[in-house]
Amino acid sequence: MTQIVKQTITETLFWTTCENNIAYLNVDTMDLNEIGDSDNSVEQNKALLAETLDEVMEYFADVDGVIIYVRHNLGGGDFVITMIHLQSQSLLARYTLL
Repeated sequence: MTQIVKQTITETLFWTTCENNIAYLNVDTMDLNEIGDSDNSVEQNKALLAETLDEVMEYFADVDGVIIYVRHNLGGGDFVITMIHLQSQSLLARYTLL
């Protein structure tokens, strides 16, 4: 995979576009204590995640496909995946989920 641009809020969440105009979102944790800044409160990390996912979905607006990669995810709560699900609905509606 050739990385064109990599953006991140921490090492636990990053996104890029790859060859053939495919978007890639890597989510290494669902733990709100780890997904943002470790010095933040959970509420601050929730806000940071929501803001970041808005940016991610805007960045992915014109892609031909999306990979959401969670293989190395160590778990956590439901909030992170719920936010990804809710904020990606209009984008993911164009694709077949595998």
